[in-house]
Amino acid sequence: MNDHSLESLRQNGYCVLTLTGNAHLASLSPELTRCSIVGLCTAGGVSCELNMERVGIKAGERICISHLLQVRVLECSADLCLHLLVMSHDFIFNCTQGINAEAVQNLFISPATGVSDERFADMLKMMLDVMQTHSAVAPELHNLQVSMAIARSIIMVLIQLDESRETMAPLPPFSSTDRYFRRFMSLVSENVRTEHEVTFYATQLSITPKYLSEICKAKTGRKAKEIISALLLRAIKTDLIISGMTMKELAARYGFANQSSMGKFFRKMTGLSPLHFRQFENSK
Repeated sequence: MNDHSLESLRQNGYCVLTLTGNAHLASLSPELTRCSIVGLCTAGGVSCELNMERVGIKAGERICISHLLQVRVLECSADLCLHLLVMSHDFIFNCTQGINAEAVQNLFISPATGVSDERFADMLKMMLDVMQTHSAVAPELHNLQVSMAIARSIIMVLIQLDESRETMAPLPPFSSTDRYFRRFMSLVSENVRTEHEVTFYATQLSITPKYLSEICKAKTGRKAKEIISALLLRAIKTDLIISGMTMKELAARYGFANQSSMGKFFRKMTGLSPLHFRQFENSK
């Protein structure tokens, strides 16, 4: 994600990205937490972990992802071309006013789904190109209402695609374990700074810690505690690099009893102390 895209996301609530096989998708995740992403893959393919779930995205598939907390690329083709619209919570909320909320939510059930009609694929690509062109105009010419109108059109086309697909070949029902897992990931994103135990999340979901871990293991190959620790570590790493906070301040921010407790957790996960990690990253 380049500086212009970051600035657009911060100032306007959205940005448009075209990612190729040379792009480092993993570097996007810190700025995309709580964002929603829609888009289209026009060439190549990529296999990755999105929020701990293994997802394959290939040419001719539309992408709809909500709350992108973690990205890990497993395999990426050299000819990959992904066109993505990244939207903040407020932006997507405002541009979908009046659209059936359930239809919007249903878009994000399947991260990647094929677009069988080439005309719809061409339409999505064209609208994403228009969105990207408008996002790049001079600030005094940029009109947020225009951007919202284009984004609204993109979402409506995606909804129409989903509805037409359902009449042709219904997707398998969205299972209770899917709902529990995705709700768990959302809860972790909201509470990981202060809540590190599986029991807290299981209680929020009204299920047992054992069942929650079984769900996570089935979905990702990792237990619930491992997922919590991984996302906690990621958050601490981000703050170590960009916040300038002291170790004591970071320990308090992330709910550790003291600086020593945070250090033990960090060393166990990485083999480095938090301070050495910061020094190493800053020396790059």
